Amino acid sequence: ELVRQLAILCQPFMPESCGRMLDQLAVPPAERAFSALTKAHALKPGTVLPDPAGIFPKFVDAGSAA
Repeated sequence: ELVRQLAILCQPFMPESCGRMLDQLAVPPAERAFSALTKAHALKPGTVLPDPAGIFPKFVDAGSAA
């Protein structure tokens, strides 16, 4: 639930990444606004979640020798 709330709060700064986080939590698009930060919109136990996937791409320093 904390991750859902943080993703909603951070959406203005990282919309794509936060959108992917909310997708993985199975949060419908209609429940991603600040107004959804209430107990009534909390994650429901037993909700089927999609397979986990990376949110942030791996950083590769192009200047370093491998």
